[in-house]
Amino acid sequence: MVVTVAAHDLWLPWQAFGPQLARWFSDYEPGIHWPQVQMQSATTGTNTIRVYDPWKQGRDHDPTGEFTRTWCPELAHLDVSDLHSPDIATRRPNGYPAPAVDHYRAAAAAVARIEALRDTLGPERRAVLERHGSRRPPPARRQRVRDPRRRRGNQRR
Repeated sequence: MVVTVAAHDLWLPWQAFGPQLARWFSDYEPGIHWPQVQMQSATTGTNTIRVYDPWKQGRDHDPTGEFTRTWCPELAHLDVSDLHSPDIATRRPNGYPAPAVDHYRAAAAAVARIEALRDTLGPERRAVLERHGSRRPPPARRQRVRDPRRRRGNQRR
């Protein structure tokens, strides 16, 4: 979620916020962190552009509002429906700061810019995407023929 806002809403380069996130994460592992930051920033070129909706993420992952109320105490008095609504940014309760950007507009503009750039990369990009892309359907699996004489599990013979 943080990468989505930093990369797509604020259009920051992943190299700028990646080190800060690495310092904040208690489970930092370079081999996982850097590829994930690049993928979520849409710089790998082979993955779908992932732009997460902060309001939907709040509803899905904090349905009672407990996390939001803990880390944003200025919002603690609000009903849970208001906690996870983009309207909260315009009402600005208790001096809550105005948003730096409109998420929906900024994210749509970022996706359009990234897709336009990807379209200019030509046949080489398409070949890489075809070979390594994350949305390619899995290959058909070979059906395993079962020997009826062979028993499963820990059954005694």
